[in-house]
Amino acid sequence: MKDGKTVSSTVTNVSYDVDANGAMTSDRLRKFVYGDDNRLARVEMVKDGEAAAVRYLHNGWGQRVFKSEPEVLQTLPKESELGNTFINWLRKNFGWTFAKGNGDKTSIGQAFVYGDGQIPSWAMLGEYGNGSATGKGRTEYIWLPTENGGAVPVGVYLNGKLYSVHTDHLGTARLITDASKNVVWQWPYSAHGGNRPTGVLATSTTANGQVSLQATKPGVESSLAFPGQLRDPETGTFYNFQRDSYDPFLMRYRQSDPIGIHGGWNRYIYAGGDPLLYADPRGLDNPRMGPYGPYYGSMGFRPKVPSDSCTCMLGSTTFYAPTGTNFAAVQAAGQSNGRNPLEVNRTVGHWGTFDFQRDVAMNQFTAAYTDASNFAVGVYMHGAGYSREATGAIAGAFARAFSSNAGSPRQRQMWMMGWDAANSGNLQYACQ
Repeated sequence: MKDGKTVSSTVTNVSYDVDANGAMTSDRLRKFVYGDDNRLARVEMVKDGEAAAVRYLHNGWGQRVFKSEPEVLQTLPKESELGNTFINWLRKNFGWTFAKGNGDKTSIGQAFVYGDGQIPSWAMLGEYGNGSATGKGRTEYIWLPTENGGAVPVGVYLNGKLYSVHTDHLGTARLITDASKNVVWQWPYSAHGGNRPTGVLATSTTANGQVSLQATKPGVESSLAFPGQLRDPETGTFYNFQRDSYDPFLMRYRQSDPIGIHGGWNRYIYAGGDPLLYADPRGLDNPRMGPYGPYYGSMGFRPKVPSDSCTCMLGSTTFYAPTGTNFAAVQAAGQSNGRNPLEVNRTVGHWGTFDFQRDVAMNQFTAAYTDASNFAVGVYMHGAGYSREATGAIAGAFARAFSSNAGSPRQRQMWMMGWDAANSGNLQYACQ
């Protein structure tokens, strides 16, 4: 660009490789290596002319808990062979190549902590560096819970100072201001997130007298992107809780949906292809199908008890389920499928076989069947061989990753009632 006009342009063809799971393994600039859990384990690239890699670690709930600094793949030079002067020059100009920590189990990078309870598990509470030269040190976020089980960032503690975070209608951070209300970071709008964060826009005058706006460097750094997403500069993609690589330039994920077609026929699409209206904090959801809804106008919503429902009574608790509901079949599914998390999700998770709230054929959400769906989770857990105590703990942790109303007292009550009913052997009499 010169004086606001394009001087020249180039076109480059890029080829991509994918594995058997449909995940991108190469974009010809980087190599993406996945673990046995199909999560991104390592990215290999070239940095300063040297082969390097960034490693990632995830916990059992799919949360990324650590990202390493770029680590050189070759053996480090020996000072005894090359001399002290040359090694010092390398440390000064290529210090990142010495970033690997002392010992095989120690690495330099960033650790991440996430929400629990009222703050959803996709919301990052803090990121903590452990001494890297390029790390951001300690950053902690303040979140405001919302009625639909989500949360929006409202503040950030960075480098010993407190800043305010201003979000848009989706809960996406758009501005960060300091104590004097000065903008120190902003993320300009673009439909799919392709714009980079900037500081305050500055004006400049061209040779012909035209005034133009120019982006400046942000005064602070923030990893926040769309809700539930963190920026990965080394890949140009956004980590998105249950998926590692939303690509704002390809306008889609680089990995297929881990819940398969339950999130829609297009397993790579983000937010139903409409990121101006919807977000996908967990990396699992199609907003036109739930569960972060129901979304009026995109799926049917039945707030009242349907006339064709059956009534379920256990003690003093009454709830409703679709006519013909067979909870004994839920218990049998637990006995057959066992403790595989993916099978649990396919059976009693959102859009699963026994998710009575969501009707795939009718594309509608029935609020009156929420208790029945949670009851089915407890029944399944009993069938899979879990104790009552384990059901409360495991189902609770599972729901924090896969449910939008996780941990509510009513939800936990229905899980326990489902387990107790299955344990009593009277499931065939649960609903009449």
